[in-house]
Amino acid sequence: MQCRFLFKLLGQRIRQERKKRGLSQEEFSGRSHLDRTYLARIETGKANPSMRVLFRISKIIKIELCELVPRTRTCESPKEVIPLRHEGEDIADPKSA
Repeated sequence: MQCRFLFKLLGQRIRQERKKRGLSQEEFSGRSHLDRTYLARIETGKANPSMRVLFRISKIIKIELCELVPRTRTCESPKEVIPLRHEGEDIADPKSA
């Protein structure tokens, strides 16, 4: 359950950065050599991209990989994960994920 939420945050971040650069999914998939439907699944949090894919995506949108991956901190319960916001970022409520 928590992983799905993190994948959703990751996908939101990728979509946000792609749109900020004025790229359609089609253009982005061409530049990154990823299938457009796979990219759509990543952006909706339905895919678990490898580090290699995330690195490729970060190079295309010209941000560091660490800026792309949602920062989290673990609470007392190992099942509870709290997302930390990147500066100026609006992140969805984890209970709605």
